[in-house]
Amino acid sequence: MRVIRGSLLLISIALVASATSVQAGGILGARLGTSISNISGDVGGTIDLANQNGFTSTAFLQMGDGMVSVQPEVGYVQKGFKDKISATSFQFNYAEVAGLVKVGVPAAGFHPHVFGGVGADFNVSNVVPTGTTVDVKNLDWNAIFGGDVMMNMMGLNVVADGRYAMGLNDVTSAGSVTSDIKNRAWMISAGVGFKF
Repeated sequence: MRVIRGSLLLISIALVASATSVQAGGILGARLGTSISNISGDVGGTIDLANQNGFTSTAFLQMGDGMVSVQPEVGYVQKGFKDKISATSFQFNYAEVAGLVKVGVPAAGFHPHVFGGVGADFNVSNVVPTGTTVDVKNLDWNAIFGGDVMMNMMGLNVVADGRYAMGLNDVTSAGSVTSDIKNRAWMISAGVGFKF
């Protein structure tokens, strides 16, 4: 059912993209940043949860430069959590494909946006403490909310982006420490884009 809802949301994003295609132009760019993640769910009372810091990188294509635009993205993001007591980290590494609908107010050289969308995270690797097993699922759906600011500097668009990714499905089904957990992550990044 969740996969169907995610698919319907992606189709809705595609429809908005076709509706905004009359607005010529867009921005192709890349961002680098940090993720600050944790989990919600059952850790069996064995872990005192703390945030896990990670890395994120994203390539994006903003289509349209009016009040409404659509932005598909591909990237890499590290999520997970930390145990405060033992200082051990559980890191889940994902390749991410996302689609956002952005609403902004264009101004001379300065363009703030708010956005919402969905991301599909594909698990590529995990780093867990020795002797611990965590059965991480291959696909993690996320609802994404946030905002960005684009500034035009001598023909180059500099972008600062802040977002929250809320996991929609369980990351793992079984393990010696965790079960039925959902990712939660704040991501802050900056980068550049080229207008076309």
